[in-house]
Amino acid sequence: MVLLDVEMPGMDGFTVCQELRKNDSQVPIVMVTGNDDMASVEKAFTVGASDFINKPIHWGLLPHRINYILKASNAIMLERGVQRMMGQILDTIPVRVYWKDESLKYIGCNQLFAKDAGFSDAKDVIGLTDEDLPWKNNAAMYHEAEKNILEKHQSHTDANILHTDRKS
Repeated sequence: MVLLDVEMPGMDGFTVCQELRKNDSQVPIVMVTGNDDMASVEKAFTVGASDFINKPIHWGLLPHRINYILKASNAIMLERGVQRMMGQILDTIPVRVYWKDESLKYIGCNQLFAKDAGFSDAKDVIGLTDEDLPWKNNAAMYHEAEKNILEKHQSHTDANILHTDRKS
């Protein structure tokens, strides 16, 4: 964790924070200042601060804030690790996997599905719909089936929907 004053000799805290974020996006950075203005607060969060504390520092409260920030940081790092692991699992299995939101926009998929959609990176599928992809001619059929699945809380297997024909 880094406690960083906004006003320092040589390089200001905003610049230091920005440079730290270039090298390590996970370390919690708490900006501290006597400047009680919203512009400083906004700038601190814009350059990557995790939290902002005004001076004078309330010394009784500081350990609690630091504890909370460290717990939140650890939870974020754990979640990122789980996401990486799930991504590796999804990209290893030999089936196409995707998930959509209620408006039937893609919010994720594995690499095999992305490749079928014509993309080298699964992130490129996020936000698209079936109308944006090579199987757009079958989009209405997929949407009807998927809305049914969402309404009845069924899996694709339960609904007998196969999407292996999404290649065209």
